[in-house]
Amino acid sequence: MRLIYKLALDVVVWLGPEADDSNSAIDLIHTLSNSCKSGTDKSLGIALRQNPELLGQGVWLAVSCLLDRTYWHRLWIIQELSMGGGRAPILCGHKTVIWDDFFRAIYTFGKHNIDVFFACIDLERKAAGLREWGLNRNKIIHINDEHRQQAGLENPQFMCLLDLARKSDATDQRDKVYGMLGLMEPAVSTQIDPDYNLPVEEVYVSFAQKYIHGSE
Repeated sequence: MRLIYKLALDVVVWLGPEADDSNSAIDLIHTLSNSCKSGTDKSLGIALRQNPELLGQGVWLAVSCLLDRTYWHRLWIIQELSMGGGRAPILCGHKTVIWDDFFRAIYTFGKHNIDVFFACIDLERKAAGLREWGLNRNKIIHINDEHRQQAGLENPQFMCLLDLARKSDATDQRDKVYGMLGLMEPAVSTQIDPDYNLPVEEVYVSFAQKYIHGSE
């Protein structure tokens, strides 16, 4: 699968049909990304602190719903996104945003405006009778880090990969290891032969032993 994703002309992310005002969510993501590219993100943050509804009502709730879709919780998306590249299109209904713009909106805009980012989201979630939740932001950041590592732009950080797997949903818990093999260093991955007949505990212990040996 690693080779398939790496050689693919495009890895297309499909979040599902339009729902929960997802069109507004994608539009907001483009707005935030463009503000970062034009250098106006700080001034936009100041304006949002003064008027949280500056960019429209319900748009922040829409973004939080978009990032809470089932897709983002699945373990198998990690390899898909990590190998997909910065130009990978993210589709939702009839709207599209590429990964680089998506990440820029979720992470880069938040670097200067993290307080207003979460305040706007929590304000609208509270008004809708939902718990304060914010964004599935950390996972997006870790996936982008893994994307850069696979592109050779950063050194591998194995613990981030394991943390991503630990916090992701998998029907078979063995895939918390097997689903990550395509992203692991060959010194570790080549020592592991997937065997779904083994108990989960044995898969984890064996992986830990081979990881330690492969890291020596």
